[in-house]
Amino acid sequence: MLLAQIARALFAQRKQPIGLCYFVLDGGHGIVRSMLVAFCLRLAFERAVPVLVSVRSFRHLRVHAKSFAMVLRLLPQATVLLLCSCMAAQFAARYGWAGKSAIGSNAAFWPGRPVPNQADGEGAIHVLFLSNILPGKGLDVFASICQACAGDADFAFHVVGAPRHPSQQNLYDALRMLENTTLHGPLDGPDKEAVLADMDVFLFPSSYRDEAQPNIVFECAAFGIVPITTDIGCTGEDVDALGGAVVPSEAFHRQALALLRRFANDRQALRSRQTGVHAAYQRQHQAALSQWKDVCDGLV
Repeated sequence: MLLAQIARALFAQRKQPIGLCYFVLDGGHGIVRSMLVAFCLRLAFERAVPVLVSVRSFRHLRVHAKSFAMVLRLLPQATVLLLCSCMAAQFAARYGWAGKSAIGSNAAFWPGRPVPNQADGEGAIHVLFLSNILPGKGLDVFASICQACAGDADFAFHVVGAPRHPSQQNLYDALRMLENTTLHGPLDGPDKEAVLADMDVFLFPSSYRDEAQPNIVFECAAFGIVPITTDIGCTGEDVDALGGAVVPSEAFHRQALALLRRFANDRQALRSRQTGVHAAYQRQHQAALSQWKDVCDGLV
């Protein structure tokens, strides 16, 4: 049934000119669906239409996935689009792909703000955790930092998001009891931008094994919010380029807390860091736009 639906949809498109097919590779068991789509693309378009296969998860790069390899064999003329040079290196090492590949960063999709956020000279430093709250995303580490700073007027902590797994609910509810922590719930659009406009530092202690290139890193950097993250997926590479801080997962509590206290003692250093992150993001955004333009120009 699924194969028939996909085939009908793709063959119907042959009645109209198509310039490009953008195909996002599914993760997990969805890779079977990707194989079916790849098969239909091969039948429907052969080599007449450029196909861009977008890989947006490291799941297929941890091991050599036969299903992913089959997609590549079905679409030998496709261009494989990866998120960062780290992902590109792992892809090349795992699959030995002899076809075309390119990098297209998510930084292209978040325009920079006109001016960076600037920390208050005397008030609290506003520290953000924003994520889908799942096991491994680091809410437990963030909560431990909130608890370590209880009673310290130098910091105000903020959580944006909602538990997406039962194991995270008790921890989330416990944060309600901390006077220095505000739970904003899930936010989007102007409501999320209003919160980001007040933030100074973003903590992202993720050890989530399928972490790829979280958009929130770029969203925060666009405001000049200083990111302190683990080195996971593309995050270490991106945050290093932004001038944020990349710290080991096992030392995140200690090192992130030390950085926060250093910022509290030297607000000018924090403001300078915010300005630097904002400027670096502007460059990263423009570079990502150029990446995407080069990819599209090379296909059509």
